[in-house]
Amino acid sequence: MRKKWLIPITLLALASGAGWWFRGPVGYWIHTNLGGVEAVLLKKPKPDPKTYVTLTKDLERWRNELAARHAKAKSTRERATVEADARIILETALPGMMHCWLGTPWDFNGTAKGPGGGKIACGYFVATVLKDAGFQV
Repeated sequence: MRKKWLIPITLLALASGAGWWFRGPVGYWIHTNLGGVEAVLLKKPKPDPKTYVTLTKDLERWRNELAARHAKAKSTRERATVEADARIILETALPGMMHCWLGTPWDFNGTAKGPGGGKIACGYFVATVLKDAGFQV
């Protein structure tokens, strides 16, 4: 039983040692050929206004459907089901809407109306996303 584990553990130890031994040359190669570790791991995000418009239109359609279902609901249980569906839709759509803004520049006084449409301030970003999601802000 012990011999069964001896080879994998030995290979793992040798691979770890080799990685540690050659960390300098490998790091240099990544830096010179690929633009550095940061360039490989972190790509600069770009605003996505098309997806944002699609998400806001879909969310408006879902809101109207949910409002109609809620108005037709006759029992507390039916209303609770509609409210649970609304919560799921919001928890899915809002992060997607926020993700569309990644890459939009920040400014203390920024008032962009959509992703990539100028600079945006933090509070204005939150208010704009909530307003576009259908909340009265």
